[in-house]
Amino acid sequence: MAHPASGPQDVLQRESAQSSRTCDPRTQPPPGAHSASATCHTFSLTSMAWTIRWPEHIAMADAAFEVDASSAEEVVRGATEALLQSLANPVTVSGGWERSIERTDVDLSALLFDWLSEIVYWKDAAGVVFREAPLTLVHEGDVWLLRARLIGAPVDYQTQELHADVKGVTKHLYHVSQDAGQWKALVVLDV
Repeated sequence: MAHPASGPQDVLQRESAQSSRTCDPRTQPPPGAHSASATCHTFSLTSMAWTIRWPEHIAMADAAFEVDASSAEEVVRGATEALLQSLANPVTVSGGWERSIERTDVDLSALLFDWLSEIVYWKDAAGVVFREAPLTLVHEGDVWLLRARLIGAPVDYQTQELHADVKGVTKHLYHVSQDAGQWKALVVLDV
């Protein structure tokens, strides 16, 4: 069900260092989530300081999410978590598969786009979904440096709550910005 531009949207916010929940009785859980109702959904997460929204009015045929955060690192973490949740419920994914990744770029927007695209690449190339992706982001001189580790497991239809089969990150409406100390990212996924 699509909502008007001013309508409700799923929102994921930090509750504590270990959990978050998305609640809005008028909306559905993250794209592709298997749930009969739009009640609250709790996710186990690491410590974070960001908010994720899945607005339905941005991309009708695709999935979109917005991230608001207090720092560049947190906006990258939030966008990463939103993508992981778009693929599968991280709580239902065990470990066993890991990949360390390091990326640099002078443009944070380009770095985030490439990082999210790499997550989709590994999902397809290795046939995995992810439990978590711990990362650090530092700005050294003119260069952003991202160090991350993807942790997940091969796709298992019996034990994992799978969501959307994301085909790629698109440039449609994509942006990363900073305004008055707040960082924002808007990402549209091809599903």
